[in-house]
Amino acid sequence: MFPAGIAILDVSDIQQRKAGMPRVRQINRLKWNDGSITQSTLPVTYQGKPSLITVDEGGAQNINGAVRFIDISNERAPTVASHIRLSIQTEQNLPVRRQDLADDSIFSHDAHYCDVDRRTNPTALACAYFNAGIRVFNIANPLKPHEIAYFNPPAQTGRNAELPGSDHAQAFALGSLPGISPATGSLGLKLADLMADWCSSPPRFVNGQLWVSCADNGFMVLKFTNGVYPIP
Repeated sequence: MFPAGIAILDVSDIQQRKAGMPRVRQINRLKWNDGSITQSTLPVTYQGKPSLITVDEGGAQNINGAVRFIDISNERAPTVASHIRLSIQTEQNLPVRRQDLADDSIFSHDAHYCDVDRRTNPTALACAYFNAGIRVFNIANPLKPHEIAYFNPPAQTGRNAELPGSDHAQAFALGSLPGISPATGSLGLKLADLMADWCSSPPRFVNGQLWVSCADNGFMVLKFTNGVYPIP
C-alpha cells in the first residue's frame, strides 16, 4: 500500500456470493509516516488473538521501512503493537547506507517478504532483505521481537554477465565509487556492483531448516547453528 499502512476490508458480500451488486467495504485504515510502501501482510494469532505482521518495502524521513506487529483484535481500531528495524535502517546510519549503496541500484536495506514458522502462536519470523540478507527473529512475545540469526549471501561482484536471470545483476547502478572498473550493460550504463544480494522471495521454514532464494545466489537451504532454533 502507498502511502504506508493497511486497510481492513469487509468482503462478506464476496464470501457469501451475494447476488446483484456485491460490495467490498472499508472497515478502517491504519497509516504510518516512517515508511512509504507496505509490501505485504501476514495474518497470525497469539493465544487466539488475531494480529498482522506487515512489511514495508520502502522507508521515509531518512529511515528504512520496518516490520510491524499490528493488533487487529478490534478490527475497527487496529494498533501497532511493536516493530522491527535493523541498525543499518536507522536515521543515524543514513551516511553508512549511502556509502554502502553508492555503486548499487534502486533498493536500500529494506525487507520484502517475511514468513513465520507457524501461523498459530508463532515463535520465529524470517525476513528476506534487499542488501541485508536473511534475518531471523524470535517473536514468541510479539511485543519484544529480537534477532537471533542472520545469513548474508556471498557477493557476486563482477559476475553480472553470468547472471542473466538476476534482476539485480542487470540493474543499473545509481551512484559511483572511485577506483572501480565497472561492468556495463547493453546501453553502456554502469551495472550494480553486486556487493550484496537482493533477497526478495519469502523464506520458508521446512523441517527445521530455512529455504530461501536470492537474486544473485539463487535457491539456498540454510541450517540453524548455536541452538537458536527451534525456540522452546
